[in-house]
Amino acid sequence: MAAPDGALRQRARWQSIGTILLVLVLSAVTWTGALVLRNNARAMALSGAQVQAENLATNIADEVTRTLDGLDVTLDPIVQELRADPNRLAQIETWDAPLNALRGVAFVTVATRDGRPLGDSARGLAHVPEPVLRAHANWHAAATTSGLLVGRSMVDRTTRQTTLPISRRLETATRHYLGIVVVSMVLDAFGGSLPSLDLGPRGVVALVGTDGSMRALLRAPKPEIAPGAGQGQDLSPLEAPFEAAAAERVLASRSIASQGLAVLVSPDPDAVLGLSRLQGRLLVLGAAFATLTWIGLGALALSGLRGRTHLALQLADERREADARLAAERAALAATRRALAESRTHAEAATLAKVRFLARMSHELRPPLHAMIGASEVIRDQAPADAAPPLHAYAQQIGSASRGLLELINATLEFARIEGGSAQLVEAVVRVTDLVRGAVGTVQPQAEARGVTLRADLPDRLPALRADPGRLRQILMNLLSNAARFGQPGSVATISAAETDAGGLAISVADGGEGMSPREIAVALEPFGQVDASLARPEAGAGLGLRLAKALAELHGGTLRVESRKGEGTRVEVVFPAERVLRELVA
Repeated sequence: MAAPDGALRQRARWQSIGTILLVLVLSAVTWTGALVLRNNARAMALSGAQVQAENLATNIADEVTRTLDGLDVTLDPIVQELRADPNRLAQIETWDAPLNALRGVAFVTVATRDGRPLGDSARGLAHVPEPVLRAHANWHAAATTSGLLVGRSMVDRTTRQTTLPISRRLETATRHYLGIVVVSMVLDAFGGSLPSLDLGPRGVVALVGTDGSMRALLRAPKPEIAPGAGQGQDLSPLEAPFEAAAAERVLASRSIASQGLAVLVSPDPDAVLGLSRLQGRLLVLGAAFATLTWIGLGALALSGLRGRTHLALQLADERREADARLAAERAALAATRRALAESRTHAEAATLAKVRFLARMSHELRPPLHAMIGASEVIRDQAPADAAPPLHAYAQQIGSASRGLLELINATLEFARIEGGSAQLVEAVVRVTDLVRGAVGTVQPQAEARGVTLRADLPDRLPALRADPGRLRQILMNLLSNAARFGQPGSVATISAAETDAGGLAISVADGGEGMSPREIAVALEPFGQVDASLARPEAGAGLGLRLAKALAELHGGTLRVESRKGEGTRVEVVFPAERVLRELVA
């Protein structure tokens, strides 16, 4: 029932107020969310950069540790040899070859305990300044262990490469201090993966000592944007980038305790916050656009309230009419469903009654038929050949008619079981070659009586089938019997078998009869279907043979196909699916 006009206006007024309040609330929520998301984006960017820097510091620290451990392992046999034979210290060319062959080693220098290059090691003097050698020698002289000392990176005057001097103490077996061996390694040896890292143009990776002294910049910022350049800061080239990076509070370190070192990583602040800044701008623009959208939608909503109020009565009437039609259609559909259910119940009951009736009739007719067959055989075998009337011929006719009637009863019962859904397969491994030859031998007398020659065209190697032997034999017998009955006298009926392209097995029977038209094929495939009498043989049977063969083939999951043309004979093919073919069993 429609609402009064006053109630509709009141409802429209409250809806207008609610729409305006909703626009205001949505605008406030949009701007609040935009500001919160902008701040969260900045915080998440800084947090993500911190996590990334810590992970990179850990990976680079592991890589530096592996490099230093590899150098220490390479130096250890040399140190042990010099302990055993200190005189080899002057024979540098005989023992420093493994060091020069180590990856990342630029050159090797040997110095005495006072820091002077030893012997013929002047080639090292051109690379390592004497103050550096003296500093390393003094440190090892005061040290209580013989571990590695990593010095401050330097630029080689000859090769212009930035190298890192790493030294180790040389001593005798009695721990008498002989001198040091200094291995200068290029920085690429400590960070092979650094060039591929996305740290931004101002990203910095450095190697520092536990005393806080800077040892090397494994990855320096680009010179044109290096922080501190041209600002008059009193910082060394190693310290300036990290001072600027530390001010941005994105700094991660990982200690290398075994070497007294630490790895510091600082991504480019602009690269870290660049995306969050862009996101902030986009969020502000999105909030402004959303606010305008809310206002526009609110205006549209207000303008539509009057029209919706006007259409309310019409929509209510149409809704009631639609509900009435829907109720009527539902009632009709329910009645149709009930009728279909009742029809299905009646059909199932009729099918079950038919199957029971046929089973009962079969049970009642089989004993007298067997008796008639037995009696006819006794009369045929015991009757004199010259008796009058000819009892021998009469008995043979009685037996033949009884067997035909028994076969018809069995076929009808089998078809009823299949149609009723109660037929079950008793499967076994069937050798098709043996079954085909047995069926040909059984039908051969019938074919010879009609003047038809039966021939089996089978390959030498034919796989077996997983099928019901009795029902498979019934299919072959029905097809061969039809070929014998409907073949022209003097014609040849051929049964053949072959594997299909899909992996199945096809058995076909071709006769030399008069053939059928498409309409006659459809009639022959119907239960109890008979082709026109002018084209049928007098002994054509009840019309169940072809239909029963098709039903039995489908019961095995296969198909039956009939190909025939008037005057050219008929070819019937039964195809069994690939899952029933047993290729490991070949005849």
